[in-house]
Amino acid sequence: MKKNFYLILFLSLSLTLSLQAQQRDVAPFEDDICGVWVSDLAYDQSTPYLVINIINVSDRYRATIMPYCTLAQEYGMYTGVPFKYSLKYNENLKSYFALSSVDSVYSDNSERAFFYFGNTKLEEGMNPEFAKLLINSIAVPLASLGTWGYLGGAVLGGLFALSTEDNSTNTTMSLNMQRLFVGCMDVNLAIKSYVAKTNKEGFKIKKSDLMQIRLYKLYPEDNILFAAQGNEFFGNVTFTEKETRQMADYKQLKTLKNRSNFNKQSYKKLSETINNYLLTRATTNPEFEQLAEDCALRLEKGAEGLSYRQFTRRGAILEGWVDKNGYIKGQGVYTRNNGEVYIGNFNRNVFWGEGTLTYRDTITNDVTTEYTGTFKNGQFNGEGTLTDAIGSMYAGTWKNGNPVQGTISYLNGDRFNGQCTFNKRTQKLEPKGKGTMVYADGQSAEGIWKNNEFITKK
Repeated sequence: MKKNFYLILFLSLSLTLSLQAQQRDVAPFEDDICGVWVSDLAYDQSTPYLVINIINVSDRYRATIMPYCTLAQEYGMYTGVPFKYSLKYNENLKSYFALSSVDSVYSDNSERAFFYFGNTKLEEGMNPEFAKLLINSIAVPLASLGTWGYLGGAVLGGLFALSTEDNSTNTTMSLNMQRLFVGCMDVNLAIKSYVAKTNKEGFKIKKSDLMQIRLYKLYPEDNILFAAQGNEFFGNVTFTEKETRQMADYKQLKTLKNRSNFNKQSYKKLSETINNYLLTRATTNPEFEQLAEDCALRLEKGAEGLSYRQFTRRGAILEGWVDKNGYIKGQGVYTRNNGEVYIGNFNRNVFWGEGTLTYRDTITNDVTTEYTGTFKNGQFNGEGTLTDAIGSMYAGTWKNGNPVQGTISYLNGDRFNGQCTFNKRTQKLEPKGKGTMVYADGQSAEGIWKNNEFITKK
């Protein structure tokens, strides 16, 4: 009897989930985009980095960055106190920071949206039709970060001013969104700082940052609530102070030592809801099973305060899971225009741990030199293998970027074992110090080497 009860309960729950999935799937994109969306990223493991509310009034879409997210707090988009927040208005720029000034939502098969925030002073023609033309022309692949070359330009981005900056500096922001599945958006969030030119009109870019986050819609039937710093509750709607104090969730929140514990549970519930939806869809489309794993990973990383980002530092582009201080955690990618590419572990954005550093010819794109092994403080340190410009390969110990003791294998069959160096000018490995060269014909020379030549026997 008890088994039958649980079986009926399971079947009922499965049917409910299936019906909810079907109802959501038939919702057209231009309708489903309206609502409250919360990011998978939460820097302090509780406060969402971004919360936006999208509405449609008379066929005009408008996105509002809500006061309960880290982004709004960082850039001072609101004034007031909990339950009584007001949009902050900037007299100089004639703009509300948190309201989109240009928006484009496309109901075609592309299922994309573009929101441009702040003052229109520097839009340079960024109206909805131009935005649509621009996005259609570049076909932004939001699931990857391979669009940096174009997104780094000044044409994309909304303009709003930081309250902490002077009148000569402005920060731009744009949200480029594409639906991954119903209730989920892949988002490229581009934030750029511009400084006014001193001798002529216009602005030049000072710093750029491209962040890839994922937004999830909070549906009424899921009943997922988050708590803000002032104990306000928000989900698919925001509740008044009177409504909040009458809620059972509010009483639960008051018993917790830390508000973050409440939101951690909310993120856990959100993750479970998304997983259930995707696994339900996976019964007819196996691709949704992979999506379920991907979303679970991103929500896990987001809860750790990590976002997948691509940003510029000292003429290079860095890419990876980044913390709130701007440091890559774990593996990442470093790229320079001179053909230098590093893929591996970082420590405070410096090569550290296991990785591969590759140099390419800037014209032919052919690999000239490649090192795979251990790094410390940005240099080869420990065990590693390097292949030089003529195909010779060294395997052995490194210290402060220089080979210490190991074996050089040459393409002609010669083999040297001993002390050596790497000539950075010629990009070639050379014997230097004590060692033994065994030639391809079987002969050998053991002794002291210098400038790639045998000097004397030891």
